[in-house]
Amino acid sequence: MTKMAFQISYKAIRFKPGYEVKEDIVIPTFNRGKDWLLGALEEEQEVVRGAIFVAKPVEFGNMDKNVWLDTQGAHVLYIMGKRRSGKSYTLGVLAEGLALSERKQAILIFDTMNVFWTLEHPVDSFKDVEEARNLYEWGIEKFKEKLNVKCYYIRGVEGYYPPQYYRLTLKASELEGEDWASLFGKDVFSDPIGQLLAELVESVSSEGYQSGKEKIPPNPEYNIDDMLFCLEKNPSILRYESKTIEAVRRYLKAIKRIGIFSDKGINIHEIFAPGQVSVLLLRDLDPLIRGLVVGIIVKKIMHFRAIGSDYEKREALARQMKGLPNQEREKKLEQIKKTLGKGLPRGWILIDEAQNYIPNVGIIASKNPLIKYINEGRNIGLSIAAATQRPSGLDSSIVRNASVLAIHSMSMGEDIVEAKNMLNSYPIEEFDCDGKKVDKQVFDRLIRSLKKGYAVFSDEMANRIFVAKIRPRLTMHGGGEVW
Repeated sequence: MTKMAFQISYKAIRFKPGYEVKEDIVIPTFNRGKDWLLGALEEEQEVVRGAIFVAKPVEFGNMDKNVWLDTQGAHVLYIMGKRRSGKSYTLGVLAEGLALSERKQAILIFDTMNVFWTLEHPVDSFKDVEEARNLYEWGIEKFKEKLNVKCYYIRGVEGYYPPQYYRLTLKASELEGEDWASLFGKDVFSDPIGQLLAELVESVSSEGYQSGKEKIPPNPEYNIDDMLFCLEKNPSILRYESKTIEAVRRYLKAIKRIGIFSDKGINIHEIFAPGQVSVLLLRDLDPLIRGLVVGIIVKKIMHFRAIGSDYEKREALARQMKGLPNQEREKKLEQIKKTLGKGLPRGWILIDEAQNYIPNVGIIASKNPLIKYINEGRNIGLSIAAATQRPSGLDSSIVRNASVLAIHSMSMGEDIVEAKNMLNSYPIEEFDCDGKKVDKQVFDRLIRSLKKGYAVFSDEMANRIFVAKIRPRLTMHGGGEVW
């Protein structure tokens, strides 16, 4: 059985309300059927290493069970629900479990509302709060261990940040033409401003240009001043309308004044480290800058994790080589390990209010990198948990990629329909809650009936959806009133 940093009870908890579902559930289990496993790699797993405890079923006959999430494989997990239904709380539970897991993956939270810094504070340090009582009722022993949490913010934003938080800056040369265009809400194909920005980047970074008699060589480490100089001195720019040139000049000067750029940039190895929860505080950023920051980081993670994944495979093959002397094999392994250090570990991105970063409509620099991460990340050991209050607002190219769904209460019909379309296990045909039988518009009424902290789970290895309550937090919740 998986090891945990805290003890849990297998006692049945009489949840109110409880749900009665006649259809038996078939789901991967371990520990002689006491534990259900979401995201399982196989139909049956007697030994589960690194799985994290996330919830308990609230269905009669199963309230003594516990629900766990596999961390051996890479997953796409969507968390949906209306405001104050428990989405951020659930993300916090995932962050805690991943941080305490023996697998020691990297955890990065894109914190849209600045609520996850509270992961630094165990519940036990606040004696009289509701969370502490919840832990006791659930049979979870007092938890005093402090998680390895580091909080980051972007230089140039207004707002107070404690001195122990880390300040980050962006590096202009890490942006592609499409990034610059997206930063100002422009398209590189149809908008003249986007086209000019893309040409500026190409001229200063890779091609160079002629300014009078002087040949300006390309500078891969370019900055905003290089772009402004090119805008002023490159005669080929004059084919654009003067109002387009002036608009780009104003945009570049405005973004320079904010101060988010420097020659240093983000060290991705510092913020995507094994066993560390990195919380990137984004609330005080303009939405377009927020999207740019997320897009740059996601691209860096994909690039360096691909290196790490490749050399992990090479290391595994080298260990299996036969016919090589031990000394030669060890030398080869040492060379591989040195290169492996240039890559990134397996890890998770947790993203709140995901509809702001992967919108169905609109231009933002985070959209394409996140779509690629969701579509391809699992191949290199990268997982994501994306929370949204508007599943209908997510880009359609990623809505069917989930291996696990956690659906909290929702009230908008189009969002409930979208959630149902994302299910990867069968909906139930009827249920009974508080003595009321429901056999019509079952899924719609089930989702609307959920209390705060309850969620409907859908898993591709289960025969049907089921209802569960998210476990109490071990650390303080910063997203509103407790439940």
